[in-house]
Formats: sequence, structure tokens, C-alpha cells
Amino acid sequence: QGLDTDRDGFVSGQEARPVLTASGLATGELRRIWELADVTVDGRLDQHEFAIASFLIDLKQAGASLPSSLPPWLSRPPPAVGGVSDPLALVSSPMAHGRDFARSPSASSTTSGQGVG
Repeated sequence: QGLDTDRDGFVSGQEARPVLTASGLATGELRRIWELADVTVDGRLDQHEFAIASFLIDLKQAGASLPSSLPPWLSRPPPAVGGVSDPLALVSSPMAHGRDFARSPSASSTTSGQGVG
């Protein structure tokens, strides 16, 4: 992955900052997206977690509210395909999983918590 400049298999907040800020979303929204995507709560994103962050950015840019917590179908890594896990398999569309976050009663636009990086 091009963002993983130190090639440790993870994207830090510092490595992700240019891509996240290029989304045009407010800093508080990006913080919330980072919190939701950082499933392992280790302050960095693996491939699956980065795919979650990208998906949530797309949702927010489309006008949907962020969920208050990740639904199970999104927080689990996708199954391995041909021995390689495909994190982008989850980010095709929220509607592919029968979810419409914009109308979800659990959706929230809360922007509290730790920062991006």
C-alpha cells in the first residue's frame, strides 16, 4: 500500500493524514471515522481497517450519517480469497449488505474522541 511509507503493514495517522484531509471532511468527522475504523484500537490501521475508513469517508461524502458503532458485517475481516484477504470486498456498497446508514436509527454524527494521528 502506497500510504504505508515505513512498510510495517500499517498506516499511521501521520501517513494517512494527507489522504484523509483530501476528503474535504471536517477534522471532527475524520477523528470519528478513525475511531470507528481502528477496530483493534492500536492507533494505526491495517488494510482491512483502512478499507473501513475509506468506506466511511465515502458514506459521509454521500450525505449519510456515521454509525454510532460499526455493524458486525463491517467490523469483521472478509474471508480469504485464493489465500489473500480482500479488504475491499466489504466496501462495495452499504446497500449490498442491506444497510442504509443515512436512515439507520443507530446512525450518529458524534465527533468525540481521539485524533487522527
